[in-house]
Amino acid sequence: MNNIRQRYKYFAFISYNSKDRDKAKWLRSCIESYKLPTVYRKKSPMPNDFREFLDAKHKTFLDTENLGIGPLPQELKDCLDNSRYLIVVCSPNSAKPCWVDEEIKYFRQSHPVENIILLIIDGEPHSKELDLECFNQAILNIPKDTELIAANILTSGEKKAFVQIMAYMLGQTFDEFYDIYRRSIIRKRIFKGILAFTFLLFALLSVYLLVPRNLALRLTEIEKSNLKFRGSTISLYYYPDKQTAKSYFMQKLENEIIFKDIPAYKWLGKGRIMFESYGYYKIDTIVPFAKTVDLTIQRDDTFGLIAGIVTDVDTHEPIENVLINILDEKSYTDSLGNFRMKIPIEKQVEEYDVTIYKSGYIPYLRPKVSPESDWKIHLTKLNK
Repeated sequence: MNNIRQRYKYFAFISYNSKDRDKAKWLRSCIESYKLPTVYRKKSPMPNDFREFLDAKHKTFLDTENLGIGPLPQELKDCLDNSRYLIVVCSPNSAKPCWVDEEIKYFRQSHPVENIILLIIDGEPHSKELDLECFNQAILNIPKDTELIAANILTSGEKKAFVQIMAYMLGQTFDEFYDIYRRSIIRKRIFKGILAFTFLLFALLSVYLLVPRNLALRLTEIEKSNLKFRGSTISLYYYPDKQTAKSYFMQKLENEIIFKDIPAYKWLGKGRIMFESYGYYKIDTIVPFAKTVDLTIQRDDTFGLIAGIVTDVDTHEPIENVLINILDEKSYTDSLGNFRMKIPIEKQVEEYDVTIYKSGYIPYLRPKVSPESDWKIHLTKLNK
C-alpha cells in the first residue's frame, strides 16, 4: 500500500462494447478533465485516494483498437493489471458475449471485487427479458451478497452518475462529494459568465473605441444683424494637441456644421474649438466630446463702435459739444473734442452716412464712411 502510486499506471480501466463507444468516450473525457476541488487539495495529510488520482500517469485506459471476441490479448491483460479500478459500461450490448466479460473475469483474479464499478447506460439489471438485460454473465456470477457500486444514467442522469463513480473511487460519500461538485460547477458557470461579460464588454469597448464618429457643431448667434457674413474658419483640435485635427471653412453662416470621422478613442478626452470670423469675437474653448456641441457666437465692435475727434480746421483746437448723428444715434464731443458712440447691433452696417453739426460751423455731411476710417474731423467756421 505504501507504493500504491507506483503500482497502478491507470486509475481506471473502462470496459465497454464497441456499440457503446460514445458513452465510454464521454466517461473517459469526464474523468480525464476532472479537477480535484480545492477543498480536497488542501487536506493535510492528503488521503491516498486523492494522491493516487493526482499522481496517476494516466487517469484512464480506454481500448479503441482491440475490441473483439475471444482470448484477451496480453496488452489488455497488462493494462488491467496496472489499473486500480475497472469501470464496466453496462448495456444490452455489453451483456452479450464479448471481451467485456473476459476483462471482468481477468480483473477479478488480481483485484478485489469492490474495485469493479458499474455504469448502466441502457437496459435493466436482472431483467426477465433477455434483450433488456444489461449485466453480462461475469457480473451475474459475482456473489449476490457483494455490494457493487452501480451508477445508473437512466435514473440519475449523466452528471450524478459520473459524480457517484468519482466519489466512490476517491473514497468519499456521494452527498458531500456531489454538493462540492455542484458548487464547483456553479463557480465555473459564474466565472464563465463573468468572462463572457468581460469579453462582451471588451468587444463593445473595442467597437466604441474603433468606430469613427461625427461631431455636430451647432452655432447660435446671440443677436441678429444685417451685416454681411464674410466667412469663417472653424478649427478642431484633439486637446491637448496643438496641431489642427480638422478644419472647416464656412462661406455663409450655417446653423450646424459636421466634423466627420473623429477617432472614437478621442471621445474619451476633450476637444478644443476655435472660431474666427471678421466682425465676430474670436472663440477659443475646450469642450468634452459629444454627439452635438453648442457654440454661441457674437458680433464684436468692428462695425458698431465709432470714435474720433473734432477740431477747428484753422486753429486745430478741439471743439466741444459737437453733435454727431449716425442713423439717428447721437453723441457729443467732450472738452477735448473726442466722441465715442455705440451703434445698436440691429442698425449696424459696413458704411455709415454721418452728419456733424456745431453752431457757428458749417455742417459736415459725409456719406458711406467705414467704421475703420480715420475719424479725425475738421470743421470750418461760418463767414470765414
